[in-house]
Amino acid sequence: MRRGRVATDFIPLHCHSSHSVGFFLIRDLVKKVKGLGYPGLALVDTDLFGMVEFFKICQNQGLKPILGAELNGLLIIVKDRKGYENLSSIITEYHRTGTITPKEGLIYLSQSEHRLESLSKKTPLHDLFQIIPPYRRPGRFPPIAVPEINCQDQEVFPVFLKIKGLKGEPGPVPARDQILNSYHPEAVRNTVRIFNSVNFTLEPKRSFPRFSGDLLSLLRGKSKNRREQLRLEYELKLIRGYGCESLFLIVYQIFSFARNQGIMVQVRGSGVASLILHKLGLSVVNPLDLGLPFERFLNPKRDDPPDIDLDVDYRYRDLLIQRLIRIVGPDHAARPAVINRFHLPGAFRAVALVLGIPSDELKRSELHRTEDIHPRIESVAKKMIGHPYQYSVHPGGVVVSGDLIYTLAPLFPGDGVEILELDKAGIEYLKIPKLDILGVRGMGQIMVAGSPDLNDGATMARIRSGETLGCFQIESPAMRQILRRIR
Repeated sequence: MRRGRVATDFIPLHCHSSHSVGFFLIRDLVKKVKGLGYPGLALVDTDLFGMVEFFKICQNQGLKPILGAELNGLLIIVKDRKGYENLSSIITEYHRTGTITPKEGLIYLSQSEHRLESLSKKTPLHDLFQIIPPYRRPGRFPPIAVPEINCQDQEVFPVFLKIKGLKGEPGPVPARDQILNSYHPEAVRNTVRIFNSVNFTLEPKRSFPRFSGDLLSLLRGKSKNRREQLRLEYELKLIRGYGCESLFLIVYQIFSFARNQGIMVQVRGSGVASLILHKLGLSVVNPLDLGLPFERFLNPKRDDPPDIDLDVDYRYRDLLIQRLIRIVGPDHAARPAVINRFHLPGAFRAVALVLGIPSDELKRSELHRTEDIHPRIESVAKKMIGHPYQYSVHPGGVVVSGDLIYTLAPLFPGDGVEILELDKAGIEYLKIPKLDILGVRGMGQIMVAGSPDLNDGATMARIRSGETLGCFQIESPAMRQILRRIR
C-alpha cells in the first residue's frame, strides 16, 4: 500500500546490517534511525536474509521500510512487487555468475557515470541516480546522497568483519544537520524522492506447486462406511478450497517411491488428523477412531499452509529430499536456511582467533586470564551475541511453490547446495508451503523389529506409567507427564 508523502528532508538509503558488511542488529538500526527522527530507511545488504525481520520491526516502530541490495558497488532499490521478484532473481544470478542483468521495478544508484550510462540502455532515466560524496556538485545524472550506515560499535566493527573475512569503514547513523551541511541540496532531496516513489510491502504470496492427478481418483473405493465417506468429502472440500491438493499428491509420490525402494516413511505431527492421508496409506492413525478433528491439521479459519512432516529412516533422508525436489522441479523447490547467530562461547573463540590467540591455546584459556587481552576479548564477544555470522541449510526442510522459487527470495550458495534466503520464521511469515523430511534413527530399528503389538498389555502399562526414557517422541518430561494422566 502506498503511503502519503512525508515532510522530511533526508532518508538514509544505504544501511547495512550484520547480515552483510555491517555490525548492526536490525532492531538497533531501526531504533537508532527512528530516534534521529527519520520516517524510514533502506536496508541494502548483499543478501535478503534479514528482510522479514526488517519489515516486521519497521512496521512495529511505525517506519517505512525500503528494501534493496548492494552488489559490487551498485545499490538497487525495490519500487514494487515486480521489482522485488526481479531483485531476488538478480541476487541469485549474482551469487551464481557474478553478473548483474538490470530489470524493471528497480532504482539503481552508482558512483560510476559510465555504469549508469550502460544501465540507461534498459532502465528509465528517472530510475537512475549518481552517488556523489560530500561537497561535490552533480554530474550528468540526478545526484543522490547515500552515506554508508553500517556500525553501532566502532570497536567491534572491524573485528566482526574480519571474523567473516570482510573489510569496511565504519559508518554511524548521521544526524540530519550533518547531511544538510555537507551534501548538495538536490542530492539530499532525491533521497526523499526515492522514498516517496517506493510502493512495496513484503506480504505473503501463497502458491502451491502445479501437479497432475487428483485425490478423488486415489480415494475411490477407500471408504468403509458412510461416516468415513462424509469425512473424506469434507477434507477434500477444504483441501481444494485452500488450493493445496497438489501438496498431498506430492507427498503420495514420495511415499510411493520410498516404499518401492523398501524405505520406511511415516507422517508425523498434525498430519495424522487427516483421514485422506490414512486412507492413502501415508499414516497408520485413523483420526476417526481417536476423535481427531481435521481442523487440527488444516483449519479454514487460519491462513497458514498445511504442515506435513515425514519421518524417514535417517540413512535415506537425503535421497527422499532429492526425490522431492525432482518431483516438484528444481525451479520450484529449495532448501530453507538456518541463520546461525553468535552465542558467548563461539563469539569468544572467534574474537580470540582474530586477535591472534592460537586455537590450541584457547583450550587453555587460563594462560591469558591475567593478561589485559582476556577482558577485551570477553567485552567484544558479549557485544556480538545474537549477531548472524553464517548461514547453513535446514537439515530436513524443502520449500515448494508454484512460482519460480528464486522470485520468492534469492538463492544463496551453501555447502554443496543452494539455500533460500529465508529461515523458518521468514517462511512462516510469508506463508510459503514447506515439507519437512526428518531423519529418525529409530525408523531403521522399527523396520528390523516389525510392527509393535498395540494390544500388548505389558507394553501399554509401561507407557502409561511414563517409563519411556529413550523412546522416540514420548521421552520428554512433558510427554511422560501426559502419559501418566492418560487412561
